Amino acid sequence: MSYTLLSPWLRLRPTDLATSFDWARTRYTVEAAAGHFDPIGLLAETTDLALRPAAEPAVEPDRPSIAATLARALDDPGATADAPALRLVGPYFKTFEDAKGGARKLGPDDLALMLRLIADPRVTRFHGLWGPIHALGSEAGVLRAPMVARVLGAAIPDGRWAAEDLGRDLGAMPAGTYAVLSPGEEQLLADPVRRRWAPRLIERQTERGAAAAPGLVRIIAQSYEELKRRRADRQDRSSDGVIDALAARKALCLIGPAASSVLADFEAVLASGTIPAYSLEDWVWSFTLARLGKPVADLAKPEHSRLTRDEFVSRTEFALRHFNPNRCG
Repeated sequence: MSYTLLSPWLRLRPTDLATSFDWARTRYTVEAAAGHFDPIGLLAETTDLALRPAAEPAVEPDRPSIAATLARALDDPGATADAPALRLVGPYFKTFEDAKGGARKLGPDDLALMLRLIADPRVTRFHGLWGPIHALGSEAGVLRAPMVARVLGAAIPDGRWAAEDLGRDLGAMPAGTYAVLSPGEEQLLADPVRRRWAPRLIERQTERGAAAAPGLVRIIAQSYEELKRRRADRQDRSSDGVIDALAARKALCLIGPAASSVLADFEAVLASGTIPAYSLEDWVWSFTLARLGKPVADLAKPEHSRLTRDEFVSRTEFALRHFNPNRCG
């Protein structure tokens, strides 16, 4: 019996083939009992297809070649932000992480290039910057000032994307980096718009302990006041509207008892009506009050909570006794 070949895996009897497209006009057959089939030989005999040597495998560019390309782009005054070479910033940062996620060492040339990338306004995305920061380890503080300066100098709103990347990665600095604020960081935390691009910097104010508490309460109050004003004026309602306030609340909660001196001020902000009532339904506000020293028995149970009063008190007391940082938001 002969079969018409459609593929090495599918054979049909000639009578099974429709002829409306002339598929059955030419037939190549093999004996069913042959026990083997040579598709390459058959194709060679009946078609002009041929096997060709595989193309050379693509060579993954290494860090020096990427760095050289980036440096040439930065040296070119005619290069714009959408220059193809500047798209290599992310892959360049990626080279500082090995397959296991461990950081690779930065050389002096890498550090110099890193500083140029951060400072150049044509570089608009910094995704992956945590790689070089982790690679620098205890020396990463050298990037701190230029990163803060770039966020502070970012145009509103056009500079947002670069500023958000840099602001996020300020949180990747080694532990203890922000125990003492720099003047630039003080200025950034006082900026009601740009600090929303650096919530990790706000959260890291825990490293200053009680000294940071008054500023954190001020950020919460200002952020919700600004949100209220924008909504009254029907301005934007972007999702990052109070991201700075939420970061400050988290930092206050984490500092906890050491920040007890601001409890009265924090309560005043919550009672001012600036923070929407639906926001205060979130249990973490009550938990933050408790962490600052307000007696649990005196806490107001969120109106829409399904917990009974006793359950609310029990839950909060348990969370205080078995403190888990994740409960701070």
